[in-house]
Amino acid sequence: MTSTDPADFDPDSLKAPENPDRPLPQKLSPQERSATPEHAFLDQRIKPRRGKASLEKLQEMVALNQRDPRRHSPEVLAEEHGLDPREVANLVRHYRVFDLYQGEDKSTKRHDPLLPQPDWEEAPDPNKKTLSSSSDPKAKPEEKT
Repeated sequence: MTSTDPADFDPDSLKAPENPDRPLPQKLSPQERSATPEHAFLDQRIKPRRGKASLEKLQEMVALNQRDPRRHSPEVLAEEHGLDPREVANLVRHYRVFDLYQGEDKSTKRHDPLLPQPDWEEAPDPNKKTLSSSSDPKAKPEEKT
């Protein structure tokens, strides 16, 4: 059995028409993608509905509240972004923006009191045999004349 397409078949007729109210995400050039890697596939033309916020806006609100909680209180942030004040209060209470803490510089030496210091004297080794006859138990006692 064989199958053949009809002569008047147009494969482009199967494509769905593009709706201008709901545009598809556009691919960005490598230059645009490298400039904003975290936003490479976000369509900035789409605005969230009232009562909703993008992840970027939520992170911004948390960061603002962390920097100045009096000026950027949950109530103020909720009013600015059209969100429920209770939800914004829960957001800033339970989430934090990560901070980068740098470790100590390993090139500078710290004072370690358990390591030998320059002013320490070396103690004699009790296991080391010396040439003096008084410390050698097998040595014959010296005769006094």
